[in-house]
Amino acid sequence: MTDTASVAPAAQPAKWARLLLLIAAMIEFLGGLGSLPILFGDLNEVPGPGLDGQIILAGIVLKPLLALAALFFTVRGKIPYALVAMAFIILMAWLSYVPSVRLHGLDLSQGDAFTTTMLGWELIVAPVLALAVAGLALRETQLTLATVLAVLPTLAHVLSVIAFGVSVAIYGF
Repeated sequence: MTDTASVAPAAQPAKWARLLLLIAAMIEFLGGLGSLPILFGDLNEVPGPGLDGQIILAGIVLKPLLALAALFFTVRGKIPYALVAMAFIILMAWLSYVPSVRLHGLDLSQGDAFTTTMLGWELIVAPVLALAVAGLALRETQLTLATVLAVLPTLAHVLSVIAFGVSVAIYGF
C-alpha cells in the first residue's frame, strides 16, 4: 500500500511561464484556424500533389488540434502534456519546410540576413528545440526552461510579423 502523502506533486513552471505558454498556444491555435480554409480550395495546386502536399496538409490539419490540446492541458495544469503538444507544433512547422528544401535544396548563402536567419532557425534550430522541450517535459524537470523554449518559435514568428508591419509602415510596400 502506498502513502499518497509521500508522493510529491509534479513540478510546475513559474506562473509567468505558464501564462506565456497559454498565450503562445492561443496564438498557434488562431494561426492554425487561419490556415484551415486552404483545405476547401484546389488541393492539387496548393499545397500540391504527392507526399509533399500530404505533409503540408497534415500540418494544416494537426496544428489547430495540437494547439487546442496545449491550451486544454495548460488550463488543466498538466504542463508536461501541453509542452509535448507544443513540441509537436514546432516539429510540424519544421516538417512543412522539408518538401520545399527537397525540391529546391538548402542554400542559406542567398537572400538577406533576416531571411537567412529565420530559415536557419526553422530548419536547424527548431527541431532541436522541439526535441529539447519534449525531453524536458517527459522527464518533468526544468519545466520553466522547457516552457520558455516551447514559446520561442511563436515569439519569433510574432516578432517577425511585427517587424514586417513596421517596415511596411516606414518604407511602404
